[in-house]
Amino acid sequence: MQTVPPCVHADTAIIALQNISSACDPRWRHSLQSRLFPSRRRARREMDDAEFRRDRLRVAVTRLGERLRELRAQEEDDRRRANYEQVKAKRDKLAAELADTYPGIERQLVDLFARLDANDKEVNYLNTRLPTNTERLRLAELVARGLPGLVKNGTQIERMTELLALPAFEYSALHPLAWPQSR
Repeated sequence: MQTVPPCVHADTAIIALQNISSACDPRWRHSLQSRLFPSRRRARREMDDAEFRRDRLRVAVTRLGERLRELRAQEEDDRRRANYEQVKAKRDKLAAELADTYPGIERQLVDLFARLDANDKEVNYLNTRLPTNTERLRLAELVARGLPGLVKNGTQIERMTELLALPAFEYSALHPLAWPQSR
């Protein structure tokens, strides 16, 4: 006698049950399946519960991902805000220092350069009419910088009074520069 594997018997029983139950009332068929396969009913319930939990976890993961993005964006914004406040504080300190310092320096430099410019004219004029046995006078800037003349090693030396452009602290479209002064 040849034994038939148990799965064949189960498959045959299921097919037979389906054929019989299709001819029967649906309420009787459901009742019969529940009695014959109680583990199937429990498995279905567990599967439904698992699907429900999976769906809830998917929603939770989505919400947590959104919250994580919000928190990361907030952290980045907080980092940027701290940097912003730090740079702003440095800027404000420098602006105050510039407002306190520059106008005085501007006045000093403009006064100094105006006097240098006037003295350069006097020295140049005097050098055209030197007394006997005297050497030419060097310009005050050359003396201050320790330079023998306006040329050193074949290179023309730029003069501060001619090269410097000093912006006026109080801006005016008509007089944007404190130095050189308009003549």
